Amino acid sequence: MLLPHCPWKPRQLNPLPADPWEFATKCALTFDEESSVKGTDAIRRFPDYEYLREIIREIDANPFTWIAKSGQLTVSWCLQVYFLHQVLTKRAYRLAYYCLTQTKAEGHVESRFWRLYQHIPPEYGKPHAEFKNGRMFIYHDGP
Repeated sequence: MLLPHCPWKPRQLNPLPADPWEFATKCALTFDEESSVKGTDAIRRFPDYEYLREIIREIDANPFTWIAKSGQLTVSWCLQVYFLHQVLTKRAYRLAYYCLTQTKAEGHVESRFWRLYQHIPPEYGKPHAEFKNGRMFIYHDGP
């Protein structure tokens, strides 16, 4: 059976930015844990700070870069945004996330990587992904 002509066209999705910094500033929404405790809006755009841009550029050029990090979460979020971009835009890219315990690592994958993935703006096409058993799976060829 043929369907009648549809007057609307399906919406064309933008591809994810190829540049990691552009992905960070256009597609990444972070979660401010401090604001969440205070009861204010905890979802924030990734900050457009020059030092974060430099970190992403350096990691992209030299994957074995050592970063002296304070207890601030901004650098952690920066690295998680960068590695999520790598996983979403490069086929067969594998990432292992290490933490003090496996339970803590699984919690970070869910509360950070999975949350970042879920909040990519809807105008961007992204590979299908799912979170199960503390792991995030990306399917570049569909589910």
